[in-house]
Amino acid sequence: MKNLLCVGILLVGLAHCRPATDQVETLPPVVSLLGVYPVKNTEAEANVVISGQTRQISEVGVVWSDKPNPNINDNRQAQGDLQGQTTFFLQLSPLQTGQNVYVRAYYVQKGSVVYSQEEVELTQNFTGNWSRLASPLLATGQYIPVDSYTPAMVNGALYVLVLYIVNRYTNFARPAYYFPTPNGWQDKIYDSESRLGRPMRFGSFRAEFIAYGTEDAALIGGGYQKPPGGDPFYLKNMRIAGFLGDNWPLYPGANVPTSSFGLSGAGYVLENKPDGKLWRFNMDNFQWEIAAKTPVQKEGKWVSFDAGERTFILLEPANWTDGLDGLYEFMPATDSWQKRRNFPGENRRRALAFTAGNKLYYGAGQSAQTFKPLRDIWVYDPATDLWQKETDYPGTGNANLVGIGVMKTAYIGFGQQIVPGANRGEIINYANDFWQYKPR
Repeated sequence: MKNLLCVGILLVGLAHCRPATDQVETLPPVVSLLGVYPVKNTEAEANVVISGQTRQISEVGVVWSDKPNPNINDNRQAQGDLQGQTTFFLQLSPLQTGQNVYVRAYYVQKGSVVYSQEEVELTQNFTGNWSRLASPLLATGQYIPVDSYTPAMVNGALYVLVLYIVNRYTNFARPAYYFPTPNGWQDKIYDSESRLGRPMRFGSFRAEFIAYGTEDAALIGGGYQKPPGGDPFYLKNMRIAGFLGDNWPLYPGANVPTSSFGLSGAGYVLENKPDGKLWRFNMDNFQWEIAAKTPVQKEGKWVSFDAGERTFILLEPANWTDGLDGLYEFMPATDSWQKRRNFPGENRRRALAFTAGNKLYYGAGQSAQTFKPLRDIWVYDPATDLWQKETDYPGTGNANLVGIGVMKTAYIGFGQQIVPGANRGEIINYANDFWQYKPR
């Protein structure tokens, strides 16, 4: 049985007819309450973001009460002297044990108080358990891409999580190591690397499986490198982690982004294109073979969920006016796809996907209709073929989030905060907060 549940989620360069980003200064200020989550029995924390023109704002804060629509005459936590800051984590304390509270964010500008559209009811029976973790230090122009993680396990528990910090001006990357205990990050530079790092290998596949019934293995390789402003250069080399050898056969698939999963003693790689092939690496003869084709003939991004001994995929079409195209399970005995229940939430793109406890989690992202940020996360239970709303993401980002499931715990964060801008453009801010979530 696998001791790690992970999800492969690859960016396919989805395009839609929207202009480049606008300047924040052209927009009026907007305050958003992204989430409120308990820290202790009598304490909670709110994540507040403000966008637009902020130079004349004197105060940002949160208010809360046991009645709806709290205002600044109720309980209040504020921060003045913004100094260019746009993201705030504010404490709600003390809270009365067993009492539900309503929370709103606000700002003060020229003596006028403006409240957030969002109002969160914090209940004692909240679903799941969010905890904000330490974040790595990122310099200007650095970010952590959605497909950059490599987890390492010891006795079924997360020992270290490796993420890659990318310079978006050069597309060079260097690793950062997260250790759950103590809660912190550490850079590690190998002798062969400089502080500048090396070219980032975007979109590489990683499929974990049990080889020969007992051996932990992972099919790793592929992906592409991309100079800023240039075309991607696809890589074909691969290896099987856990097995010695240097002369592995090259990946034979097309030069397109891929999704990957491990199942029934083999690693699989799916081409993200219409009529794309599903490749299987045969551990008996160490050769690639074609297992099937994509179940839907559309351009888009295939999101793969590797949930124990069952694997599912879902298509986010490249055309944003198209709905999400179903959920499919791969049946290795017949090399075929079986249709499962459609995702019932709002149509979206750039969504979060991970697995934990053999269940599928999908959500957040960006609305395909309004382009507004989404934060709802849904769970799919393969045993019942049912979806249900699970929780809301309290972090700063909403799109292209990193999501990693380890046993029954998820590690989520980073990504981008994408909101609609003027002239049908969008404002993109890179997020750097990192969270642990324990599903209910």
